[in-house]
Amino acid sequence: MWFNKLNPRSLGALCLLVMLSVVPVYADKGSTEIHPPDSSWYQRMEQVNVPNIGLREFLQGVAIQNNLNIIIDQDIQTKVSLHLKDVSVWDLIQYLADEHNLELSWKHNFLSISAAKTQRVSKKQNFTTLNIDLSKSLLSLECVDVPANLLVDSLVARTGLNILIDPTLNMKIQGRLSDLPVKEAIQILLQHNGLAVKDRDGVMFVSRSRLASSGNKQGYKQQSVIVNSDSSISLDLQDAKIGDVLQEITDQSSIPIITYLNIPRTVTVKTEKLDLNTTLSLLLRNTNATYRKEGEIFFVGDKKMAGMTTRQLVRLKHIKSSGVADVLPRSITNNLEIKEIKEMNSLMLIGTRDIIDDATSFIDEIDETTPQILIEALVVDIHETNISEFDLDMGIDTSRGYSVLTTLFPFLDGTTDKEGVSAMADALGIGGTLSKTIGKLPTDFYVHLKALEQKGVVSIRSKPHIATLNGHKASLVISTTQYYIFESNTTIPTTGTATTQTSQRFEKVSAEIKLEITPWVSADNEITVEIHPEFSTPVGNFDPDIPPTINSRILDSTVRLRDGETIVLGGMIQTTENESNSKFPLLGNLPWVGKLFRSHTKNEGKSELVIYLTPHLLSK
Repeated sequence: MWFNKLNPRSLGALCLLVMLSVVPVYADKGSTEIHPPDSSWYQRMEQVNVPNIGLREFLQGVAIQNNLNIIIDQDIQTKVSLHLKDVSVWDLIQYLADEHNLELSWKHNFLSISAAKTQRVSKKQNFTTLNIDLSKSLLSLECVDVPANLLVDSLVARTGLNILIDPTLNMKIQGRLSDLPVKEAIQILLQHNGLAVKDRDGVMFVSRSRLASSGNKQGYKQQSVIVNSDSSISLDLQDAKIGDVLQEITDQSSIPIITYLNIPRTVTVKTEKLDLNTTLSLLLRNTNATYRKEGEIFFVGDKKMAGMTTRQLVRLKHIKSSGVADVLPRSITNNLEIKEIKEMNSLMLIGTRDIIDDATSFIDEIDETTPQILIEALVVDIHETNISEFDLDMGIDTSRGYSVLTTLFPFLDGTTDKEGVSAMADALGIGGTLSKTIGKLPTDFYVHLKALEQKGVVSIRSKPHIATLNGHKASLVISTTQYYIFESNTTIPTTGTATTQTSQRFEKVSAEIKLEITPWVSADNEITVEIHPEFSTPVGNFDPDIPPTINSRILDSTVRLRDGETIVLGGMIQTTENESNSKFPLLGNLPWVGKLFRSHTKNEGKSELVIYLTPHLLSK
């Protein structure tokens, strides 16, 4: 053994403990700035204890212990005392060379160590560190000044991946990553250090990134273009040339991008995992360039170039296609051709990609679910002589003990809301018996209303339930048609006596109940309702020989309610006249005396039409 040649004093003084780790640690910063030929020189020595031993003997021991080829000059007579931990063989040799003015040189695979002919200035050492940990398919890396080629060699040995590196690269890698998928960790680390990584058929190719030279007067700017395993793209760029970014995406993804112009502009952007279409739209925005896709090939060119227009079919989910073109901004429609396809409720957009993107973004914002509203309308006629009884039965009678009492006045003029009801109640001196909010109708409201109808107090004209979409008009028409005979006389002149011609025809008169409602839902779920009721009723009894008189009651109102809240529309008063004749059979037809056996009555009455309106929000 080599230590048998040492004198007893040196042998007794030597205490050398070298423990090699499975994880190599590399270094290449020394006074000579040379690099060993392989990774065996970077084996890790966990602990070195040397008390006052000859440097030549110590280096011989290191060579034998680590199976290295070292030629040591006989003129080296210096003694050393060392106590080191966690250091590589190459770091240790470089350190000793700097401290003791030694020269290092390579002759084939042999390291030659000799005393320097001239004195050198010792420099402070920056030891290289590389830790690689592969656990459960997750990779952790720690790199400090690691040569790129040695890093790749270690990664190949540790992970089993096929990695090829540009042999002309002479740079060092820095960075630390923890618990990432193997390929993703390698790609992020190398790209962070200005290298491009391309994965082709299971082989990773490492070369200098075309973005690595991007910089400014303040120095180097870190640029990152990452094409992830799911084909999404992540960007972290500062003042990078757009053309270089496009080429880098092509290099990494193998997706062909053909460029017809030079884009001199630069871009600063940071995105995470966007698809290629979105990435291209962001990069080319506010430039004179656009892109179109044909098959799997992307073409980038000037917006004015022939053939750069593209098309996209937009399928609408909630709104009709017929009105979309009218609401698009003019800045879009002036540069876009829009074709409506009614059968598919779709739009075909034809134009440059940037304009199509603006149009689809606008359409996505307005293509939302339209709220649907159910309107409950209750139309009631209340006879004027029965108003007091109606009030008593519909809420003023506190003996009924409603837990939530809602009193609705049928004779209120115009539109009434919750404050109006309370104010009217206070004016009549009965406010203490009323609830202070309209709220929702009592559950037995309609039951009592039907009872009042049987007693002749009210007449329920209509109780429609109408559902419609937000902003759309809903209409309900209930009509009765009456016919009467219309007789006309026409004089026909002749040479002799004029002849009169009489003709008869049927004419019709319609009496109808018409209700038009247009609801609007606000962002806070309040419902604004435009209501237009029309009620036309004939006056008196029907006579086929006389056209009937039609009384019409029309109201236009706009009210705002919350979901399930009821409001009253009233004030439409109608006066009616009823005539009736009765006589005793036979005796009532006698002249003069028959008047004693006949009677003629004429009654006048007033009624008020009241509408109870309750909207319900079905969906939004």
